[in-house]
Amino acid sequence: MRYSTLVSGVRLTTVVVLAASARSFAASDVIFVDHAASGANTGESWDNAFFDLQDALDVAEPGAQVWVRRGTYRPDRETNDPTRSFAVPESVAVYGSFLGTETDLSQRTVDPASTVLSGFLDGNQSHHVVRIENNASESVLDGFTVTGGLPDSESGGGVRVVSAEATLSNLIVRDNASGRSPHFVFPPGPLAVGGGGVYCGLGAVVRIESSMFASNIARTGLRGLSKDGHIGFGGSGGRGGAVYFRNGSSGIIRDCSFVANETGWGG
Repeated sequence: MRYSTLVSGVRLTTVVVLAASARSFAASDVIFVDHAASGANTGESWDNAFFDLQDALDVAEPGAQVWVRRGTYRPDRETNDPTRSFAVPESVAVYGSFLGTETDLSQRTVDPASTVLSGFLDGNQSHHVVRIENNASESVLDGFTVTGGLPDSESGGGVRVVSAEATLSNLIVRDNASGRSPHFVFPPGPLAVGGGGVYCGLGAVVRIESSMFASNIARTGLRGLSKDGHIGFGGSGGRGGAVYFRNGSSGIIRDCSFVANETGWGG
């Protein structure tokens, strides 16, 4: 199925040590990331790309772009710590699917399957693969697969957007879950969790475009999309197996597909 809809009538208007010379990257700067790079690990070129994506995010200032070469990246920095996430800063655009030779964004061939942000750790799983939180202006995530997020008791195993503005585009969001609510009730009350793939909460404004959601589950709950539990498309205990908008959040979902996402109530 494909959906292009306004939600509920709302206007969805290894730990790597940085070199001593590491600097912040300001507006208009491009920061390069390549898991297989063998250079100086400064992020200033493909040859000297950061090995770890979070290293790039740590030094990115508003207006910077992060270009990520194809491959698999995990947020734990080889610590097997499930509480670590890729934290996208305010006004930073993170693009995947690069071959590692491009000099202009227009040269990129978008293939989200080629660049994976994985929460599957060594016998463990990340609680939230990507976090975009407390950002006053828009952040961007584009050209990735996000998979393997599994919280203990929170929403948004794949991407968690809270009190922030974000554009999520050209993504595959698959095999993520929301956590089990410690306050499980039937029907789910205000503390129920949801958004196995993407959770948007506390006034978040989120645009989701040209993406696929597959096999995500809200573990304490209908299939597909939910806006405060009022829209349902089709039944495991939470709300919004793929996407859950809650607590004053809003957004627009355009040109996206939903396949085999599961939840018990509310979409």
